[in-house]
Amino acid sequence: MLFVDGWRPDVFAIVLAVLGFVALRRLHWQIHTVVVLGASSAWDGCSGGAHWDSNGNSTGRRYDMKWVTREHAKVDRVACPWLIRKFIDREAEFLYVPTDQVLEVARREVAHSFDAEGAEYGHREGKCTFETLMEEYRLEDPALKRLALIVHGADIPQDINIVPEAAGLRAVADGVAKLCPDDHRKQEILFPVYDALYAYCQEQQ
Repeated sequence: MLFVDGWRPDVFAIVLAVLGFVALRRLHWQIHTVVVLGASSAWDGCSGGAHWDSNGNSTGRRYDMKWVTREHAKVDRVACPWLIRKFIDREAEFLYVPTDQVLEVARREVAHSFDAEGAEYGHREGKCTFETLMEEYRLEDPALKRLALIVHGADIPQDINIVPEAAGLRAVADGVAKLCPDDHRKQEILFPVYDALYAYCQEQQ
């Protein structure tokens, strides 16, 4: 079999597996939406801005917050918004700004800052921002912890081999970043990938 120069076969296989799984999950979601939810969004009926634990239960705390980070996102700055929308703040609004404006914009907008120098949430003790958020919001779901390892490896170059799936996620994130300069569009493209990886991690438990 022929491989693109610079690609390892294991990375190529992981990327294909992830993209294939995403396609299946999207099809399942569309069927579920039409048949079960009557063509309404799966988010409809959710309490906007509530903080949800990793089992999908509301803690009763509300946020409806803005979150500010650096522009030109790849891994952590797309993975974190996925985590926030899924388990912390379903009404979160994300602002991507130049690096030297993150803290200023956060103060002006009364927003959380993340994954930037001096931000409220960032890399700590060798952990990526995704892992920091999980600790701060006490997300203990084993599948999320497995996903956090994948994000960690994809985000931190020296730890790329921490789990096999990390190299595949990094390849997908790099490719999307090259094709799509708009950070919010990256969320639209990559959130289903994180949904699929999370489902995959659930199956591994």
